[in-house]
Amino acid sequence: MQLHSRLSIDTLAGKTGEVGSAIWGWVDPLTSREYALYGISNGTAFVDVTAPAAPVYLGLMATNTGSSPWRELQTYNNHLYVVSDGNGAHGMQIFDLTRLRGATTAQSWTPNTTYNGVTNTHTITINETTGYAFLNGSSAQQQVLNLASPLSPTSVLNYAGLGYVHDSTSVVYHGPDAAHVGKEIVLNSSGGSGLEVVNFTNHSAPVRLSTGNYPNLGYTHQGSLTDDHRFFIVNDEFDEWALGTGVQNTRTHIWDLADLDSPAYLGYYEHPSIAIDHNLFIKGSLLFESNYTVGLRVFDLSALWATNFATLPLRGDGTKNLQSVLIPHAFFDTYNQDDLAPERSFNGQWGNYPFLPSGTILAGDRNNGLFVLSLSSAPEPVSWLLVVLGGVALYRRRR
Repeated sequence: MQLHSRLSIDTLAGKTGEVGSAIWGWVDPLTSREYALYGISNGTAFVDVTAPAAPVYLGLMATNTGSSPWRELQTYNNHLYVVSDGNGAHGMQIFDLTRLRGATTAQSWTPNTTYNGVTNTHTITINETTGYAFLNGSSAQQQVLNLASPLSPTSVLNYAGLGYVHDSTSVVYHGPDAAHVGKEIVLNSSGGSGLEVVNFTNHSAPVRLSTGNYPNLGYTHQGSLTDDHRFFIVNDEFDEWALGTGVQNTRTHIWDLADLDSPAYLGYYEHPSIAIDHNLFIKGSLLFESNYTVGLRVFDLSALWATNFATLPLRGDGTKNLQSVLIPHAFFDTYNQDDLAPERSFNGQWGNYPFLPSGTILAGDRNNGLFVLSLSSAPEPVSWLLVVLGGVALYRRRR
């Protein structure tokens, strides 16, 4: 991967002592300019990344309450929706992103309004096709909002799920299960309770279709669907710890959703690292996986559709060995502080955003800030090593 630029957390937060969390992107439909929207513990930073090698920091929208390591955000209809957890009565900030149009210097931003139908929320999912938002792990369980009026959301339902919904994926389903094509299907990553598949076509009366878990489940954290809605790829935030079978390397889990009423757990890919996996996203045939202390890992998924899973060998725990299914494609380690002594910690990369039309990839490292990257057409002869000396981050090239 190619590094174009980096902005430190101190620059983004406007002060020292803060950390990064979720990252998202937005393209201005009028100007085609591209922006990074980065959740920081003290607010949301805005960066113009139209020129990847020369990003322009446009300032911060401050938190509604205090500082929190949990700040999540998504966009809909040129508006930004920001939630926070463990942060008092923060509510959901709503910001009209077209206000960034023409901005060229840093300034202090304020939300257009705040939705106060919840106090705290852990994550937010927005289905941009239907215009509904899901506030996951909120003070109102999983609250469903209608965003038909972007600045005035209306609450439709507080859904209990399996007891707690940590994150979710919502799509208008067009996968292989013909019985559910055209319905709004939500896949809930429900922490220690595993996977929940819900038909949310009637938002006020959802129907649970199925649930599922897997051996040595730690905490089903988040996942993404392949473009054909056939496979759901999941990260488990706790299974790197000792869970019955001893300390484990990073694992990426794969579900087959050919039958939404009976999802089939296929097995897992085991990484060579011990890093905790966090957020992953699928773009076409590529999987972009943010794994805290080893940074961004990119895998080619094309073997998924060519594999006869029935013939794959079994591991000792009875699950299928999926080492041949995920093909390492590229990587960029944004957290090099642990290179001499690898950490199993929550330092490093929280998330990424690979969907900007230019091909620019955004990666957010809790400690080291915003990385503006792209996939190279050919392997680079050198890689970049981040060296931190006395709190000052320097780059040097490493062959």
